[in-house]
Amino acid sequence: MSSNSRDEGVNLELRVYLVQYLVLAVFIALGIRFYVLQVARHDDYQARAENNRIRDIPIPAPRGAILDRNLNLLVDNTPAFNVVIYPEDITSKEETANVLVQNLDVDRSELMTELNDPLRPKSQPILVKQNASAPDRAWVAAHELEHPEISIENQPQRQYRYGKLAAHALGYIGQVSPKQLENPYFKEA
Repeated sequence: MSSNSRDEGVNLELRVYLVQYLVLAVFIALGIRFYVLQVARHDDYQARAENNRIRDIPIPAPRGAILDRNLNLLVDNTPAFNVVIYPEDITSKEETANVLVQNLDVDRSELMTELNDPLRPKSQPILVKQNASAPDRAWVAAHELEHPEISIENQPQRQYRYGKLAAHALGYIGQVSPKQLENPYFKEA
């Protein structure tokens, strides 16, 4: 055998070993990346998948009308419209806050407190303005393409025909304050 063919054989073996080690290095790199994605960051990706899959949309049910024994209406429901924002759809908190403050006369400090609350789920809408007027609803409808995070929700509201008369018997509803939530008797009920 000539030295030329021997050199070619050695070069060929060297190239084969080089390709083998290169393929082995690629498989090791892929294995490490798969481990990172599937094992090390499993919880993060699982939480992201759950947030993409589930969105709670509360649908308030209208309460029934209350009649007296002569079928006269005592308490009824009327439609009320609330302005809400969906935090998961917000691209810029500052821009959304500025728009709401300028156009709907929303209190900036309360809005920013709600937006920056770490305990609030992102899928839960934030009530911005209760009993929105017709001009407020028209503004939201006109700007829904620019600000898809701002929406109008229809919520039934109780209407008492005789005011506070017989409130102890007819009942009443209201928002629970943080102070009431701290009351241990309230939690048991």
